[in-house]
Amino acid sequence: MELRYICVKIICQRGTGRNLSGELFKNRSVIRLSLFKRIPIFHMCCFLARKFCLADGVVCWQQFQRAVCANSNSQVNTLKSATILRLVSGLPLTIKPKKLILNLLKGATEPVATQVFVKACGLFNISENSTRVGLARLASEDLIETVERGFYRLGPNASVLADELFHWRFMEEKLCNWDESWIAVYLGNLGRRDKTSLRRRERVLKLNGFGELEQGMVVRPNNIIGGVGYVRDRMYKLGLETEAIVFQLAELDQATLCKAKTLWDVKSLNSNYQNSIDSMEAWMKKSKADPEIAARESFLLGDQALHDLAYDPLLPKELVDVALRKKFLKTMIHYDEVGKTIWHNLYQSCKLPS
Repeated sequence: MELRYICVKIICQRGTGRNLSGELFKNRSVIRLSLFKRIPIFHMCCFLARKFCLADGVVCWQQFQRAVCANSNSQVNTLKSATILRLVSGLPLTIKPKKLILNLLKGATEPVATQVFVKACGLFNISENSTRVGLARLASEDLIETVERGFYRLGPNASVLADELFHWRFMEEKLCNWDESWIAVYLGNLGRRDKTSLRRRERVLKLNGFGELEQGMVVRPNNIIGGVGYVRDRMYKLGLETEAIVFQLAELDQATLCKAKTLWDVKSLNSNYQNSIDSMEAWMKKSKADPEIAARESFLLGDQALHDLAYDPLLPKELVDVALRKKFLKTMIHYDEVGKTIWHNLYQSCKLPS
């Protein structure tokens, strides 16, 4: 009872931002109480997950499981490692098989076998049946295609975005100095009734770092090499309607200029750069004795970091801490190499003998 009381007290006093060992959780969302039905066990899990936290939300499942069993008479078989990891780190509670399959194919240099997807999805408690259903649905949407029986690669509908995301390592190289002009897109002539088109449009604009200046008009700093022409072609290629008018905007009045500069949450961007750096560096220092745990953890942290890079607005130094962003990118490149090695070894262990 004492353990549960301490846990409740710690959760209620989370404003201190510290766990039992005194380590900062760096603004992570530690627990979502409403998502768990077994509240007494849940409080204990909060306590123990913090106690065995390896780095900013990364939990050693083996230590955690032993500790829970030692401190409780109740069964906790429903508490899976990936669930606990995501609860503590604030990452998504579920990994969809379609997303995991696409991410594996994006990083693959050769077609991937079905048994590899089954093994990888199993790390996140995704059943073999759900994995195969995911493969079938992706194939029907032309997001993946079969090369030979049981082997897959990215399909035509996924290749364009994959090619764009492949170049994340070189994102800083495509930037130039900012002259306080803007790349603008006028959207007032586009419809909003087609929800599929609207979602695609919003995703393309977000991928390119645009913020809404006025209703029907979005802007971003003109600090991309190639300027308006390059960004226009890129957005059309990614699916923006060609009816959207993309142009350069300059010599804004002072009030509008100040408004445009505040369209992005710069404080959150800088904080996220530092948090991601700390998380990845701490994880890379830890032991990777269990290959499956290492693969799971590397995917969860790496997937979030890649998402942040893909949707980074790439603001100029006048608006954001560019040096910190470059450090984030450098850390991610190193982290990616470590993760690729782990997943390559896992892939080799899944391959059928010749």
